[in-house]
Amino acid sequence: GNVDSPNVRRNILGNLTDNCVMQINNEKRSLGIVQPTILQSYFKDNDDYHKLFQLGLPDLTELDEVMVKRDFPQEPRLIYRCPECLTSNQQHDQQVLEWGFYEWIRKNPDKKEQVWENAKINDPDYNIYLLVGNQARYRNSFMVISVLRVAKGNINIPLFPYLKWTEE
Repeated sequence: GNVDSPNVRRNILGNLTDNCVMQINNEKRSLGIVQPTILQSYFKDNDDYHKLFQLGLPDLTELDEVMVKRDFPQEPRLIYRCPECLTSNQQHDQQVLEWGFYEWIRKNPDKKEQVWENAKINDPDYNIYLLVGNQARYRNSFMVISVLRVAKGNINIPLFPYLKWTEE
């Protein structure tokens, strides 16, 4: 089917979900998808704000035009619970890395709270999935790479289950 179809996307996402981020970590995978219960969406002060990590190369970058996460005074974060959360406190608090969030904040600094509405976080007509991943240097530290949203509907379970990403 057409991957842009909500039905196809819903089936792919629904069949690739994990019960908890800890399950992904325990299986030594770097990526996974969870269908969370969102407990809170908020902004936290960015500890790296305005720290200079690397200089641009002369003639290749205009420092004024290239913005990265550390150039934003605050970072979007989600506190959520996985369907079968394995953490002791039954929740995860993770930074959202999705580029679209930062683009919205850059272009609409006075309306940054609208990123949650844009992502359909609390929209009752949508199921929210989180594509989560860890950092190479910090294997146990996961972040939200992308907020995936799809209109609610039925999920068909295939005869042969989908394979999840592994490191091998």
